[in-house]
Amino acid sequence: MQGQACRNTAQALRASKDYVYSKRLGRAIEGCRQSLRLLSDGNDSPDIRHLSRLLDNLGSVDQQFRQLRHSDSPAENDRMGDTRIAALETGSFKTPGRQSVRS
Repeated sequence: MQGQACRNTAQALRASKDYVYSKRLGRAIEGCRQSLRLLSDGNDSPDIRHLSRLLDNLGSVDQQFRQLRHSDSPAENDRMGDTRIAALETGSFKTPGRQSVRS
């Protein structure tokens, strides 16, 4: 589901449209958390801790997708525009001689 969210984000960027967060993703993360809680009751396996870490990471990515939905404030857009202009003005993408040479 997060892979689809990445594709949706890319499509929105290419089309200059707003990103629409999928509530299914949030429900899936919450369902996984509930399942892990049930599984971990009375079980102190290292696997449970690893799964918990993985789920925490997935939750962090989900939170970032949620923030994309809210990042359309004028101040936020102005900051992003300034960054893009600065990168173009400095020519940081056109700097020759940065390639490594192998012998």
